Amino acid sequence: MLTPIIIILTLVAITLYKGCVLEFVCRKYGDDPTRYLNADRSIDCDTSKHRSFEKLSYFFIALYPIGIPATYFFELWRHREAIQDADKRDSNPDIKHLLFLWRDYRPDYWWFEVYKCFRRLSLTAGLGLIGSSSGSGAEQLVYALLVSVIGLFVVTHLKPYSEAHENAIAQYSAGAIFLTLLAAIMVTLEYEGLVLSTNKDRDTVFGILLVMVDASIFIVVALGTLHAPLMWLERKFAFKHIHNARLKGMGPEVAYSVDLFIEYCKKLARSDAEEAAWLSLKKRDYSVGRDEVEQWLQETGGKLEWRCPTGDGPIEEGRVKFTVDLDLELILLYITSIKDTHKKGAGSFIYVIDKGKDWRQIYRAVRLPWPMKQRDFVYTEHTRREEGGDVLVCSRSSPEINQSTDELSVKAGRALKRAMQEGGEKGRELAVSPLFAGIYKGVSVNNGLNIEMGRMVKKVVKKNSGTSDDDDDDQNDIIVL
Repeated sequence: MLTPIIIILTLVAITLYKGCVLEFVCRKYGDDPTRYLNADRSIDCDTSKHRSFEKLSYFFIALYPIGIPATYFFELWRHREAIQDADKRDSNPDIKHLLFLWRDYRPDYWWFEVYKCFRRLSLTAGLGLIGSSSGSGAEQLVYALLVSVIGLFVVTHLKPYSEAHENAIAQYSAGAIFLTLLAAIMVTLEYEGLVLSTNKDRDTVFGILLVMVDASIFIVVALGTLHAPLMWLERKFAFKHIHNARLKGMGPEVAYSVDLFIEYCKKLARSDAEEAAWLSLKKRDYSVGRDEVEQWLQETGGKLEWRCPTGDGPIEEGRVKFTVDLDLELILLYITSIKDTHKKGAGSFIYVIDKGKDWRQIYRAVRLPWPMKQRDFVYTEHTRREEGGDVLVCSRSSPEINQSTDELSVKAGRALKRAMQEGGEKGRELAVSPLFAGIYKGVSVNNGLNIEMGRMVKKVVKKNSGTSDDDDDDQNDIIVL
């Protein structure tokens, strides 16, 4: 029932905010003691008629500038638990009428639209009250600059939007507004004679740069909007790998059987180019971080390979092979340890939910750099020791949870809170990872670390250098799928 009213109020809010406050903005001119309404200089602010309108404006201020955000907050507060349920809120009919108030924000920031209302109020109605008596624009610009700084801090620190590219756009826009207002202050001070500028060429260049910064906001917004269709086009026209190798990808029977899944991981890790149609990656094949990947390959002596598991389609499986001169048990201990991992542009928090003799169920919350989406997921890690001393550690997403949903949600909530404190963000969905698998001769592993895994193992080798350099039995091949 409130939906039409809320939408109408939202559409006319800015005009109402400003109109209510402008009734109080009066100004004197020269030696004339009369105060005139700034919005209409034919109106004397000291007449009884205008004072009656001022009293009426108090009512409308309570109704609009205060009433609209208060209505939003009341409705959002009343349904905050449903809005914070990330898994069910999109399909919850009880909060559908409030969709436009919370849809763009992460569950914990259900209130952010109310903050934006007060920010708009401060930049419209509040701005009209500042400097009204003197007529100087400098006070208004300083006030607006202060509001913009607060806004920049809020969007940078909280990252309230559910999509990473929306957070990036908000931060960029807030920064552009700050620069524009700063430039406006400089121009105003120069115009009023408080600052003297003698370098006209510098002013021209500065003006051009400022226009470019403001215009680039539209480019950033366009790129953010086009990100999804561009990714679709990239997948549509991506390189396709066609082969008739004997070893294909997992079928349904493999995906739902632990033993068959582990056996598939063994075969995939041990397979050669003829059996699985592995292709070697060239430097031109790396989408990002080419120099970093090349440096890592040189340090570890690693080899990158990829393939299409179906035999006709895009590349969906890859592996990296390298050898470390270190005791197998030490490598296994390091790889399977549960701790926070941090690296440039990404961070994660992981902990063990449940475990058995040769398996562990693990929860991970991951913050990924833009334009990738934030993620959180549950996976089960299986460890198998083979005859001959080889070890297989393979993981896959867990559709089944060995604890009650309530118990898991409490632990997941704690993990996400910790992850966000460490700089992470909650994903919008429980990710179903296609394959977390691992290696052979030595350790088979994949907890989503891939090349980072090789870098960490390299650190272990450096820390323990000299302990096994002369022992050929300690050389272990690691294959990360």
